[in-house]
Amino acid sequence: MRYLILTALATIFSYSASVHAEPIRSLSVKGNLQPSTSNYYSGMNGQFVVSYANHSIPWGSRVFLRHGFLRSEFSQGELMPVSSWNDQRILEMTASGPFTWQVATAAQLYSRGSSWQYTAIDFVLEIHLSNGEVNFDKGSDSVLGYFEAVAPRYDDVCNQVNSTAGCELQIKEVIQN
Repeated sequence: MRYLILTALATIFSYSASVHAEPIRSLSVKGNLQPSTSNYYSGMNGQFVVSYANHSIPWGSRVFLRHGFLRSEFSQGELMPVSSWNDQRILEMTASGPFTWQVATAAQLYSRGSSWQYTAIDFVLEIHLSNGEVNFDKGSDSVLGYFEAVAPRYDDVCNQVNSTAGCELQIKEVIQN
């Protein structure tokens, strides 16, 4: 009997250890480009899919993507960042699995003849807990910090091979106080 109890306890403890081995939070952004053309206008539309998993968020919570775009302008032959958080939007993310949310968004990144283009998506995750509390996941403890994912380029290999799946974009944390 004592052996059965010890075996059961060992099984319970090994199971709980394996549950906590998963990462608490993960974040990914995929992006691709689609040409936008008409008789008078041409450019590139960027499409982004943001996926977020956080095992510390309780059931019944809602997650929103607050985002804008980094505007860059051509200056002396180079593309230079000018301003963040342009064309701001707030989108509710859809639960795509346990503790996992996802949302898609799109924007005209640049147009022919323009002196500027959007070169990155800037974002934070706004979390509405079931108890009414609102928290933000912005990657750091920085007061005005946020995440930034550089927009895909037309010459990226994944855009040419499989344009519907998109490229996995590099995400960095922008720290501002």
